[in-house]
Amino acid sequence: MDWIGIYAAGRCGNGIGKTCPSGSNFWQRLNEASPNSATAGTLSVTIPANALTSPPTTYFGYYLINDLYNIAAVSNAFTVQSDCSGGGPTTPTLSASTTNVVAGGFLTISWTGVSTSDIDDRLMFTASGVPTASNFYADSWQYTYGDNIQKGIHPPASGSVSIKAPALQVPTTYTTASTTDSTVPPV
Repeated sequence: MDWIGIYAAGRCGNGIGKTCPSGSNFWQRLNEASPNSATAGTLSVTIPANALTSPPTTYFGYYLINDLYNIAAVSNAFTVQSDCSGGGPTTPTLSASTTNVVAGGFLTISWTGVSTSDIDDRLMFTASGVPTASNFYADSWQYTYGDNIQKGIHPPASGSVSIKAPALQVPTTYTTASTTDSTVPPV
């Protein structure tokens, strides 16, 4: 059977037709019954917690044939991280689809460049300034995954959600805010 072996950089021969040593860092067998039968496909390999190192180790995936260590293909390099961030710091931006919205109507809020290491990030209307337990509107917020039900999900680095505007009849200026504090608004 063919299999995918994940090895730290420098452990295997350099390229197709070369070999890898026994004892891959982690691996996953293909779901094919006979050797050399897969010509294309996708395979999810579970990355164990011990793959997280400091500084990060660079790994490669190797398509190994005939239940041996002969290299048929090599992946691009990757590292294992402790969170979902996938990179260094960025400058986040937040924008509204319009500057005026009807009371009780919907406003689309878009973002880019946010950290994806937090979970359950939210976008909301507030009376003014930074969100607190007392200045947000209870029915005017969404998690970045577009729901009001907490799911423990990392936000995408960019995206958008539609948020219901507060249903007040008096023209008011609101602030839209993004928060990574899972206690605001309280749920």
